[in-house]
Amino acid sequence: MARTRQRTFADRLNHLFATIRPNGLQREYTNVEVAQAVGVSDMYVGLLRRGRRSNPSAELVRKLERFFGLTEPYLCNDDPATLGRIDEQLDLFRAMRDSGVLPLALRAAEIHTAQGREALAAAIEEVIARERARDPLEP
Repeated sequence: MARTRQRTFADRLNHLFATIRPNGLQREYTNVEVAQAVGVSDMYVGLLRRGRRSNPSAELVRKLERFFGLTEPYLCNDDPATLGRIDEQLDLFRAMRDSGVLPLALRAAEIHTAQGREALAAAIEEVIARERARDPLEP
């Protein structure tokens, strides 16, 4: 998803809250959950999310990024190419989660052979063909 304006720390943090969910739950993390995990107050997390505080310590930034599962700098990164790549990955993750295919993709990641992946692809094509045959108006 293309971003047309420079996003703030708060924008990026809120994007993480909206995208990464607690395991198995359909809700965002709460400020309290994140605050407890990174060692600050929930009020401070709220201030960061509202943009009322925008210069957290480098240590806190790293803790927040790790909490949300990021492996490279995001919250304070100014490189458009890196931010674009990370945002694309987050958007893909969110789309997969929202469509219900994320658990399937995670299971598919356990297939380590080309033959196994080919068999899975064939099975998926078969299911799609059957569903289309039942409802030809579905794309």
